[in-house]
Amino acid sequence: MPERLLIALAAALAIGAGAASAQAVHAGGMAQGGAATRSVSRYLALERDLQQALAARDESAVALRVDARFEYRTPASPDVRDRQAWLRRVPHASTLIRDLTVSEDGEVSVVSFLADSQGRTRFVVDVWKGDVLLSRSSSLAPEAPRAPKRPSGRE
Repeated sequence: MPERLLIALAAALAIGAGAASAQAVHAGGMAQGGAATRSVSRYLALERDLQQALAARDESAVALRVDARFEYRTPASPDVRDRQAWLRRVPHASTLIRDLTVSEDGEVSVVSFLADSQGRTRFVVDVWKGDVLLSRSSSLAPEAPRAPKRPSGRE
């Protein structure tokens, strides 16, 4: 009897410890308490690096981040654009990336965010494999809330 009680107590403590160490993640990938999750921080940095490389027209930096078989989709066009067609048309203006969320499954991650540029907001869904962007889908998001005037920590 004491052995079963000891096993039950150990199981209860293990379950409780696991629940206590897990952080609830809210919209925008923010953990309770306001700190970004590790995944959100990682992909926010990758997205910002890519955006800076695009703005600077740094072809070598873009080539490191964007897969050679990259595909771009938008509801504005029935055609899928490849990397070269996308690079010719991608805006090179400064972009604010906000409300980023990440869903990971092994090596592949799906990253979604709002991108504010030139007075317009786009909803973007990127598929990453490691540090390489495989595909992007994007559409205008006129119903999206406006970017906050002060940083909220979710940018």
